Amino acid sequence: MKTKIITLGLLLSLGVGTSYAQKTKALEISLDGSAIQTQRISLRQVSQSAQGYNIALEERKLMFGGGLSLTQELKPWLYLDTQAKLFYDSFNEQNNFFAQAGLGLQARFTPLLEHSCIDPYLRVGIAYEYRDLASQGQGIAQVKGKPIAWQVEDAVNTKHSYPLMLGAGLNFWLTDNFGLGLETNYAMHFFTENSNSLQGSIKLNYRIGGEPKHKPSPIVYQEVEHLVDRPIYIEVEKKVIEDKVFIAKPILFDFDKAEIRSDQEARLDLLAHAIINQPKALFLITGTADSKGHSSYNEKLSLQRAEGVLKALIKRGVNAQQLKVRGIGKRATFISSKENTDKRQFDRRVLVEILK
Repeated sequence: MKTKIITLGLLLSLGVGTSYAQKTKALEISLDGSAIQTQRISLRQVSQSAQGYNIALEERKLMFGGGLSLTQELKPWLYLDTQAKLFYDSFNEQNNFFAQAGLGLQARFTPLLEHSCIDPYLRVGIAYEYRDLASQGQGIAQVKGKPIAWQVEDAVNTKHSYPLMLGAGLNFWLTDNFGLGLETNYAMHFFTENSNSLQGSIKLNYRIGGEPKHKPSPIVYQEVEHLVDRPIYIEVEKKVIEDKVFIAKPILFDFDKAEIRSDQEARLDLLAHAIINQPKALFLITGTADSKGHSSYNEKLSLQRAEGVLKALIKRGVNAQQLKVRGIGKRATFISSKENTDKRQFDRRVLVEILK
């Protein structure tokens, strides 16, 4: 029989078996420089001229400051953050302070992207704000030749408020641990007279744990024609070469699907027949996924594919005690993620091997 042998260096280098080591959830620590929109108007002087009264106003719209945030991964697409920021400005010979702290949830889109070093997200949260922005002024104006003292005070800025925060951000990871980020938030006040405000931040990020942001270069593979008696799958792990004998052609799957295709039913029939004829042997069902998508998602998808084949074999009369399953995600991929869906078909499969 004419078949193809595919050799792959360091295949399944993360380990074989029915389970895989869980990585710790990521924790991100960020320092940021921020600007916030806060409109402040102060009356500086009142005077009279031939044209009427002159009122001198001063307006400022921005305050600058910095902050610290901690962001904990809950799921690959969901993060919980806590943020604290402090802004300061001197306005009208008075010190203005603006402090903000709060919690937020980030919905990240990295699992949908090919490059995990680019990390966009949307954010929603609640914050506590302390504002010490009240501005006041006083002086003496000459009105009709008489000195008149004046004084104004801005009391619109409520000191304590709890705005709803809506935002978006983008992290770019230079390494697995260090990266830069941009984030903007819009604070919406519902129960105070404070005006809504927009703020933006530039962040320096440090990441601990989690999935690596920079994947290793694709493994180079070679496909050759050779005449052999049976299909042999050669894997190299920890410098030990082990030949694994597969008893049938792999069961193939559509992209991002775990349902068995109708054109694979005949292969399942042959596979069930071969297993039933070897009642004393044990078999390992291995599900795989192609190189697209997040690693943790592909681990689950590949296990669902293996479990689907397991159920199909049991329906065909195979003894369940002879079968074991595992999902190895994209740890055994041959085809680069840059190739199209059809070319990556070979990596979306379930293989059944005889356990020695």
